[in-house]
Amino acid sequence: MDAKIYKLILFLLAFNVFVVLFIFLVQAFVKWRMQTSEKMIDFQKLILMLLAIDALVVLGVFGGKALVMIVLGPAVFFCALMDYEWFMKNHRTIPLRALLGRQGARIVYILAGVVIFFFGLMSL
Repeated sequence: MDAKIYKLILFLLAFNVFVVLFIFLVQAFVKWRMQTSEKMIDFQKLILMLLAIDALVVLGVFGGKALVMIVLGPAVFFCALMDYEWFMKNHRTIPLRALLGRQGARIVYILAGVVIFFFGLMSL
């Protein structure tokens, strides 16, 4: 793989970590100042939004399907690992959940995320 790819992936990873930490700290400060315990920001959706932005950036820079797979594979892995309700209740997961149960479907999606990521790396 080209060094440009590594630099872009590292930049996107660092940017995502910075954005999530910044928003977390701002939320913690606002909660402290307002003396509230309400959930203000849904970090699950924030992380997935950042992954979607990363996919668009990678596609725009390199124009390849492989790099979209590199970004979307971890998104599938992360959603299945964290057992997000909106991800596991999607109508496309019904046959797999009916066949394997919820935990079995999660395992299949975790493995699918790893495989998608691996094939994305291999096709560069």
